[in-house]
Amino acid sequence: MTDLAPSLSHPAIATFLTVLYTLGFGVVALFSLRAAVHIVLWFRTGARGARAGVDEAVRTESSDRMRLTHDPHGTFDWAGPSGTVPYVTVQLPIYNERHVAARVIDAACALRWPPERFEVQVVDDSTDDTRAVVDEAARRWRARGVDVAVVRRADRRGFKGGALGEAILQAKGDALAVFDADFRPPADWLLHVLPYLTDGVAAVQTRWGHLNREQNVLTRVQALSLDGYFGVEQAARSRAGLALHFNGSAGVWRRAAIAAAGGWSGDTLCEDVDLSYRAQLAGLRIVMLPQLEAPAELPATVLAFKRQQHRWAKGTVQCWRRLVGRIVRSDWPLPKRLHAVASLSTYFVQPMLVLLFLGAPLLAVWQPRFHPLLFAFSLLALTMPVLVGLGQYGLSGDRPGWWRRLLWYPCLSIVAAGMSLNGALAVLEALTGAGGEFERTPKVGEGGDGAGDGADDVAATGAYRLPLNGQSVCEACLAAYGWMGIALSVDRHAWGVVAFVLPFALGFSYIAWWSLVEGFPIVRRQRRRRFGRALL
Repeated sequence: MTDLAPSLSHPAIATFLTVLYTLGFGVVALFSLRAAVHIVLWFRTGARGARAGVDEAVRTESSDRMRLTHDPHGTFDWAGPSGTVPYVTVQLPIYNERHVAARVIDAACALRWPPERFEVQVVDDSTDDTRAVVDEAARRWRARGVDVAVVRRADRRGFKGGALGEAILQAKGDALAVFDADFRPPADWLLHVLPYLTDGVAAVQTRWGHLNREQNVLTRVQALSLDGYFGVEQAARSRAGLALHFNGSAGVWRRAAIAAAGGWSGDTLCEDVDLSYRAQLAGLRIVMLPQLEAPAELPATVLAFKRQQHRWAKGTVQCWRRLVGRIVRSDWPLPKRLHAVASLSTYFVQPMLVLLFLGAPLLAVWQPRFHPLLFAFSLLALTMPVLVGLGQYGLSGDRPGWWRRLLWYPCLSIVAAGMSLNGALAVLEALTGAGGEFERTPKVGEGGDGAGDGADDVAATGAYRLPLNGQSVCEACLAAYGWMGIALSVDRHAWGVVAFVLPFALGFSYIAWWSLVEGFPIVRRQRRRRFGRALL
């Protein structure tokens, strides 16, 4: 090992590493600085209020807007500009969701709202027996007096955005609430949210809860990350008047705002982000209510999680390509424009992390010198655990023991490092113009109660199990590369390199291992089927 350095040009390699890591850590520091800004804004715009109870927060903050009350006898009093109760359409976009379709329809139909001003619209693009599940649930609720319509298309053109764009033509509502198939909103959700949908507000977004937070390591770390995102980042953006994302589910839109923004579009895989920025560029606002929760099911298998994150990363970068010019040329204040561009650019850190990981073992050999300021920048990475911790603190209310969830933060860091290749490939696909198909994230519904990290949950998904692909093999190779880099760094006493590479080695090992566990049986079964067909 000690004879590697003389075989290459030491000054050239050292200079290359200095430039690479100065640039790389600078990029990471910029995104960490963005998290620091959210933390500061969270404190400045109401950290104390963030810990208030749901009802108290809604009553206090909506007192100067509208008021909606409901008594046990079904009487509604709407004190708003028009004095009338808005007509609400609850839209449920569904595609091959046999395990959860009935559950979300039941939850939507149970929402409290005047029945003469309420409908549920199931936007069903399914191609399997989910259609029968949807039809049975719709028939059952129609028999109970709920207005339930099922909208189906000839094809999946435009995916979710295309489906919602066609369904809105048949919707009766002035307010359009959207829930993905894995959500289960509480019955009083509309009562709390609709008072915020006033003139000038395009949409109201509520926080995603977690039906299966404790299911396994993967669901625990996802819940931590999402709580920080909704409880601190989205809340701070909303209160500070910055642009924020509509997150595709657990929110409600004004129909007129969708029209003013140009309507739903299927040109990106994140139709929700696309529409939300176009609405805000049209002069409208989006309001975030972090204390109002709509529980949902988290992906419980690594292959499902990778598919979801790949779609989010690729779709966000597609929105970046489509919208960044309009944002830069807009009349928004400069800080708001910079923040919006940074928010849409978040996933660009993923390819940079992969490059830094690949170059790390070289640091153990050539050991270039870096400016002390670079190490100061690296300390900005500490903003992420602070943001996650504030998310748990802010959403805990007066519940004791909230801090115990933070003990899972090291696992979150490891999983995030292991997912960097997945995100990097998504970014490259989006930048090269590869459109791609909207691939659904499999849900297991009430059957997903296993405690394992993959195998038990895969068994529960039935026909929706995902096969192995070449990316998992690459992740296994990166895991081996990481452990070799750690061995080299230990041999050369480069402990800083060991500390940097270790989360990646652990992360790629975790992601690759469970991908193999979940996907290999599916590949083997597919090969048996092909062999059987060949014999016939």
